[in-house]
Parts: sequence; structure tokens; C-alpha cells
Amino acid sequence: MRVVVDGTAGAFVAESDGVEGDPVRARVLVEARLPEPDLRRTCDPLLRGLLATGQCRPFRIPGACGTSYETGGLEVTERPYHLVDAYGRRHPRRFAYGVPTEAVHWVTAAGIRPGVNSVTLGDSDAIARAVLALAPAGASASRRGPGRTLTEAPA
Repeated sequence: MRVVVDGTAGAFVAESDGVEGDPVRARVLVEARLPEPDLRRTCDPLLRGLLATGQCRPFRIPGACGTSYETGGLEVTERPYHLVDAYGRRHPRRFAYGVPTEAVHWVTAAGIRPGVNSVTLGDSDAIARAVLALAPAGASASRRGPGRTLTEAPA
């Protein structure tokens, strides 16, 4: 689809080589499409950095013939959706869900609706429970603080 502005008529004009008929003219244009999520082409600096350093990878759909198709979705484990690195290892403290995981899960942009068992809320709840069950970061590490390590009790 292509959209151009007809300044003399004060209208947007939409047309497509794939759709027969005359161009569509309108005074108002609402852009309501979600871009195709693709980790390989993202402008998001966090996702780009994770991909460039092997801390995440695109999801692959296995084929029956032994090949696979690389999608643009971010690969995660089953619920609670731990991030998977370039070597197929899950990260114990990184989680992702929603639009970036499209192709692992489908219709990730669907919103929460009242009165139904919302997948989005269930996913959020599973991740929150996993995070709450984690030991505090550095709890067993011996990082130095001012004059003591984190594993030492204050005097």
C-alpha cells in the first residue's frame, strides 16, 4: 500500500498494486498497523545489543525435512519465557513476552479483555512469580562494598 497527500484536494490517497479498483481518498488517515516484529531489523538499542553480543537469538521454526526457518521473533523458553542466548541456553534472570516474541507465540499484540482468561495477564503473572522466586542478585557473590563484601553482616 502506498499513501500520498493530495495537497490541492486536502486528502490522503491510498493505492496498491495488489488491490484492484480506484485509489481510496480520505480526509483523515489513522496509522493503526503494528510493524512486523523482527529482531534482526529492530531499531531498539537493547534488543540490538543483546543480539550483537549473543545474549539472545531469533526463534527458528523446525521443518519436517530437518531444516528450519528463522523468524524475526525473539526466542524464549516455555512459560515463564526466559530469554534464550545464541547457544540455546536460557538466562535465569532475563524474561521477554509480548510483541517481540511474535512467531514463538501468535497474536501477541492482542489486548487484555474483561471477563476472559487473558493470555497476556497469565504470562505477566508467570513472569512475576518467577522473578519473585529468584534469589537477590549478588546474594552469594563477594562483590566489594565500602570496606566489606556483600556477604558480610554489618558490624
